[in-house]
Amino acid sequence: MALVIDIDSGKVSKSAIEQFRVENRVEVYIIRWLRRPRPSGQYMLVVVKVVTKEDIEKLLRMDSVSFSRGTIIISPFEERRTLVACFKCKRFRHRARDCI
Repeated sequence: MALVIDIDSGKVSKSAIEQFRVENRVEVYIIRWLRRPRPSGQYMLVVVKVVTKEDIEKLLRMDSVSFSRGTIIISPFEERRTLVACFKCKRFRHRARDCI
């Protein structure tokens, strides 16, 4: 896992992103942790954003892909935005510090 984590920032290292790009022959926009990995963890959750729709389809057609000397399972990810709620007035789209 040392190859994957940038020690200073805790993010996926640039060398790991480059290695993923080369091993899987896709243009990577970004790879980020869905949840920060635990040193003793048996799995890591990452989101891989690629540049083209063709690269998305290519990765989804593959049974598994290489990442940091291991194999990962690919599945579609749809980012869900959480709705901001005010705990003061119980309404949505603003926070208590901004409530009037």
